[in-house]
Amino acid sequence: LNNNENDLPDLILIMSDFLTSENDLSTSSAQMTSIDLCNFIRNNEEIKINSIPIIVILDHEDKQKELQFFNLGVGDVIHIPYDILDLFARIELQLERVIEKKKLLDSLEGLMQEQKTRNKKNIDFRTKLVSKHKETIAFYEEKIKFYKTNIYGKYISFDIFLSLVFNKNSPGL
Repeated sequence: LNNNENDLPDLILIMSDFLTSENDLSTSSAQMTSIDLCNFIRNNEEIKINSIPIIVILDHEDKQKELQFFNLGVGDVIHIPYDILDLFARIELQLERVIEKKKLLDSLEGLMQEQKTRNKKNIDFRTKLVSKHKETIAFYEEKIKFYKTNIYGKYISFDIFLSLVFNKNSPGL
């Protein structure tokens, strides 16, 4: 399988126990059981198929094996004999879940992008605000420095000094 998302299947259907008996693997030690295959699919990060829904078809009812499949993240297990309409309904249900999951992920991605935009705007606003405050402080520092050096030795009250500083040409916040 390629890692190209367009080449990946929408659903994996595994027909277990048909060609070889999973209980008797002595004929070939290289064979993979359906449980091994599900484990490989769910735990292999290199091939991006670990989130694709899986339906397993078993030739007999085995609750222990079903539990193993469900613990591996299989979406559904069907037993032979099965009704073809039932199989189609289960496939449709799994595909609907994929669509809903994609919608939720897209929505979440959109919300995350909105939050990033808000955070950037917030940072930009705060940066501008800090810059404006620095300009205002620098303006008043210069004004105070000017009045301190240009009082010409006259005594003025602190109230008059402040009114001189804050009433003429002060920048707005």
